[in-house]
Amino acid sequence: MAGTKVQLGRAGARRLAVKDKPSKDGGASETQALLDAIPGALVVIDGESTVQYAAGQLRALNAPDNERLLGSRLLDHVEPDGAAAVSNFVRLMASSPAGELVGPERATYRDGDGRLRRTQVWGVNSSTDPNVGRVVLALAPETSYDHFGQVLASIVSGAPPDEVLEDLANALRHAPVAGECFFMVAQDDDRVVLRSPNLWAIPGPPMPGPWDDVLTGGPAVDLSDLSTLSPALGNVARDAGYAALSCLPVDCGLHGGTHSCLVVWRRRPGVLPPHARRAVEDATVIASLALAHPRRPAAAEAPLT
Repeated sequence: MAGTKVQLGRAGARRLAVKDKPSKDGGASETQALLDAIPGALVVIDGESTVQYAAGQLRALNAPDNERLLGSRLLDHVEPDGAAAVSNFVRLMASSPAGELVGPERATYRDGDGRLRRTQVWGVNSSTDPNVGRVVLALAPETSYDHFGQVLASIVSGAPPDEVLEDLANALRHAPVAGECFFMVAQDDDRVVLRSPNLWAIPGPPMPGPWDDVLTGGPAVDLSDLSTLSPALGNVARDAGYAALSCLPVDCGLHGGTHSCLVVWRRRPGVLPPHARRAVEDATVIASLALAHPRRPAAAEAPLT
């Protein structure tokens, strides 16, 4: 990094201090403020995975803060099941030619609240000296797409559709949708509707709503506010902190038709932005696959001999 110098930070960790003019309010330098605004995280480690520097939206990633990261080993923050893969990834980067981009690697870590988080990691060896082994990592924020692959794998393995839909709805809690979602699936007699996940604190059936028309073959609904909802449903939604609603049909089976839909509640007014709508539409495609995919029959018991 041009115009930088290495300093010792607290806990004996080396820190990179950018040499540019300080901000007018006497806080961090303008360049450091820019680094801290990176939509993700920038982490510098040595060949032993010791963190030398960290910047970016660490709070947005729910990652440990800067002071906890500095001087710690990156592998200490990774879930044990994935530690070997991340360790191999670090060694690969440290032995790669300087400037060569390597990745992505998927990693799972525990946030400050102890919850599991997922990220994609890209890395580059920033040193031409094999004795230094300084590696720069870029960590992306967790998104719905980080979970879609696992949902697809569960479909192939024969997981029950309601479990698949629940995992898919939970995936949409992350960016770019960041909403409370559930799938509705009409049963054979058309009088019973199952919700996945079964979160009854979220407004939905049996209350009438836009989902009724979508579930019976109507077009998708994308409401920028709650003004067109019935007074009863609108009041319940506002009390729950929601400001906008979308309902999208899920085509089921090779013969088409709709007996399922995805309901997305959002806490900010406005229609779904294009990048969020793409994720929601991808989720409906995966849901369609889950509902059409034949479940693997239970293994037959071996005959007695």
